[in-house]
Amino acid sequence: MFAWMLSPPVLAVAEAKSADDTRGGGLRKGKEALINRSPLQEEIMKCLAYSRFVYMLLGMVLVLFLDGAVYAQAAKPSRAILFVIDGLRSEAPERLGLKNIQRLAKQGTLYRKAYLVMPAHPKSGAWAEMHTASIPNPVMLSGTLLIRRQTRLVQEMFDNKAFTAHLASTRNAYRSVNRRFNFSYMDSNGDESAIDWAIAVMEKEDVAFMRIHLQATGSAGKLSASGQANLPWKNNIWGEGSPYIEKAKRADELLGKFVQSLEDMGKWEDTLLIVTADHGQADEGNHPMDNEGSWITPLIFVGAGIARGRVYEYAEHIDIIPTLCHMMGIEPPSSGPGAGTVLEEIKESNPGTAKSRRQFLREINEDLKHYYDLLESAEHRAMKDAEFRQQLDQWQAEIYSMERFSAWHKAGSLSRLIETNRRVLRNMQAALSMP
Repeated sequence: MFAWMLSPPVLAVAEAKSADDTRGGGLRKGKEALINRSPLQEEIMKCLAYSRFVYMLLGMVLVLFLDGAVYAQAAKPSRAILFVIDGLRSEAPERLGLKNIQRLAKQGTLYRKAYLVMPAHPKSGAWAEMHTASIPNPVMLSGTLLIRRQTRLVQEMFDNKAFTAHLASTRNAYRSVNRRFNFSYMDSNGDESAIDWAIAVMEKEDVAFMRIHLQATGSAGKLSASGQANLPWKNNIWGEGSPYIEKAKRADELLGKFVQSLEDMGKWEDTLLIVTADHGQADEGNHPMDNEGSWITPLIFVGAGIARGRVYEYAEHIDIIPTLCHMMGIEPPSSGPGAGTVLEEIKESNPGTAKSRRQFLREINEDLKHYYDLLESAEHRAMKDAEFRQQLDQWQAEIYSMERFSAWHKAGSLSRLIETNRRVLRNMQAALSMP
């Protein structure tokens, strides 16, 4: 296509060859003719040879640049879809044979363990004044752990002309993260209804961003924690006949139905799909915030621009939105201290080597689990010791616990937050070890 760029002036060479042909001297005679040229002719030929090399080099660079530009344009997604299956445990896709999730993982990039902040859901106080949703949901949609009242969500970052949609199979839980969507469906008519609406919206609109939240799997997990004692799945989401298994498999089927609809519409090839959960699930059911199973979910990126068949062990939920925004070519809602990072290793244009990173969320959660373990003993002692009660109140005012999540931004950075929490933990442990 760019052959003309690779053809510098060769008039003198052509004339020399023509002269050889008329004399019948062939290649050897042509070389002799070059040797017998005048010094001026030699200099001219050297310049022409150098010019030819430079033209060829510039042409190759230009072709590579333009090919890269065309590739980048083709790889950029036309739309991004965040598909959330409530309460999906990290090992559930493999353990339950969730075929569609496993297929998409092979077609894209899988993170076996994506860590989220402890899934607390304060119903009163500063957090409840800002959000109706549990803490992990605004954290995921904002891409930061240091949330303030003015913190923006990803749907607010799209151009005003872009169409955004939100579909959730529950009526009120995600009302506070529903702001500034062009279309919203939030109702408790089941996961199937939410998917049917999502497909209908995709058929009628040129969607730039869509969030889908299927609630039934997480709700089924709660039944294991609260079910009758004689049931085989009481306190065991993996037990025979478990409603958690049933709803997880159904969510997987609905995911497959949605992807097939995109293929039928011709909208799959240029779609970025992200599949994850807002929190995990304890083996016993539900998602108690001090249970490690509640902190970890699967995370899959698949679609336009995403490498196929790559598998990594660790990511954080605060990485999801920065990565989505990077792939879509828009600014993320949050940056700086507390924000996640772009997962560059998922891009098919990159070699796939994941950069070493500090595992902030894992550290924060493990420290807070230690705090809540100590807190039970501390509260018991404080009931008998007024001076210790005063000290405990001071520690609780200092530590960045889940009860004080709305104040985490005051730490300034995740490193300082961890430093503060560990200082408090050392003091608590030392005090509790004293008679």
